[in-house]
Amino acid sequence: LIILWGIGIIFGQSRAIGWALGSAALIGVVALVVWTIGSMGSGGFAEFGSEPKLRQSFSVSSSEYDPAAVRLTVDVAAADTYITAAPAATGQIVSAEAKYHTEASKPVLSKMMVGSTLELRYATSKTPHSFWPLVWNGKDVHRLELGRPDLPTALDLSVAAGRIEAELGR
Repeated sequence: LIILWGIGIIFGQSRAIGWALGSAALIGVVALVVWTIGSMGSGGFAEFGSEPKLRQSFSVSSSEYDPAAVRLTVDVAAADTYITAAPAATGQIVSAEAKYHTEASKPVLSKMMVGSTLELRYATSKTPHSFWPLVWNGKDVHRLELGRPDLPTALDLSVAAGRIEAELGR
């Protein structure tokens, strides 16, 4: 709007230029709103701070893999992520629960054995699901639990716009 106002000053204070600049600004704002709603998919605007509607659970069982070590990479976009250690050894190497607002922010857990190390990558899309991802859609929530304290575990953590809290204790 400031640029359009400056152009109006350069070309004079005529009514025709004012109407043209005002119309261009209005069209630009409407186009931005339509693009934002379209980029959110079918979910539409969520209320500020609303609970995510979509959920997904993951687990990696000791019956599937028998690694000597684990490398867990967590790479999430606009989210709050919590990582904890299970209070006692469980049959799960890692379990995760995701709560998210749109299909665009759906997480993926990939697994691969590299030698005797189990490489796990828990990631979401880095593409924002709206122009104002933290205001209109609220944050997604990811909870991961490490269930095998006997396995040496390396963590590689990354979050774009949110936070990661790790309470590993053991």
